[in-house]
Amino acid sequence: MLRTASVTTRVVDTLVRDVGNHVTTSEKGQYSLEASVPLLRGAGRVAYESRYQAERDLTYAVRRFERFRREFAVSVASDYYDLLQQKQQIENTQKKADSNRDSYERDKALFDAGRATVLDVQRTKQEELVATNQVLVATEAYESQLDQFKVTLGMPIAQPLELAEAELDVPLPSVPEQRAVEVALRSRLDLLNTRGRIDDARRQVLVARNGLLPDLDLRGQVTAETEPDILDLTAFENSRISWQGGVTLNLPVERKEELNRYRSALVSWRRAERQYQLAADQVSQEVRRALRQIRQAQVTLQIQQMGMELAEDRRAYAEFAFREGLLSNRDVVEAENDLLNARNAYAAAQAGLRVAILAFRRDTATLRTDDEGNFLDR
Repeated sequence: MLRTASVTTRVVDTLVRDVGNHVTTSEKGQYSLEASVPLLRGAGRVAYESRYQAERDLTYAVRRFERFRREFAVSVASDYYDLLQQKQQIENTQKKADSNRDSYERDKALFDAGRATVLDVQRTKQEELVATNQVLVATEAYESQLDQFKVTLGMPIAQPLELAEAELDVPLPSVPEQRAVEVALRSRLDLLNTRGRIDDARRQVLVARNGLLPDLDLRGQVTAETEPDILDLTAFENSRISWQGGVTLNLPVERKEELNRYRSALVSWRRAERQYQLAADQVSQEVRRALRQIRQAQVTLQIQQMGMELAEDRRAYAEFAFREGLLSNRDVVEAENDLLNARNAYAAAQAGLRVAILAFRRDTATLRTDDEGNFLDR
């Protein structure tokens, strides 16, 4: 147990009173001040360890909260991009439903003119019904996710919420991998907390080592008394002031408990160093993975864009070939479905790239937010 300095003050007032005559016959006051200061065990910086640790714990709590704010901001932004993606899917599906409706009207007119079969008309009508149902399913999924987004934001679910089509400024990072890792190792708040616990464990070793020292205490006492015949508690007499002091040395015979505590502190110190190394390796891995995901998302976006352009050309050609009688409307229907899938894949690739950039900014601790949760440019 940690021993600390102590100061004790005592005030004693003694009254002698004649109850019958209601007269105070004598009054004696005694004031005593005692102090005990450890010189070896419990002395020095170890006496302030509880205050140091309290300050460090406060710092750790502030860092954890700020880390949570940044992670929450990225999570909200990711949900926002997912909602925009689902909203775009509704628009894409509605375009397909409108196109299927036009195809049905066209094939019906061609059937009346004897240029199309009943199977062609039924096929386009069925695709129109499927597309209409897909619009309903996508709308319900979007509204359900929008309600969950309101819960995340702490909004009432019944309150209307319209998503803005604004683009968040998340430029592509142009930094070498090694530099990104160095920035993360220096700036990640959770890693700073892990690093700080090494110093905490080191101080605990010093405290435990101090506990192995003998007890050497400096003690002193000053006592002042008043004259009992003078009814005044402030009437001190120099002749009635006494003091005493001394040094007490207690040599330990057995300190097994303190020795075990010291050994345990050494193990905790090494464990804290190992945990920091593991955390640093984990941070490096996260940054490297985030950069790879950005590069993958960039390539995926380019591929999906080329796929969407190819699907648009294919659909246009299928429409032309069908009108010329070179293809059946089955090819038109398949081209329309492929175009819908390509548009949805392109929207998902856009959202994936934005989320990957935000994740990289979060993992490298280069993401900053203000008190309102808005992203700050760095």
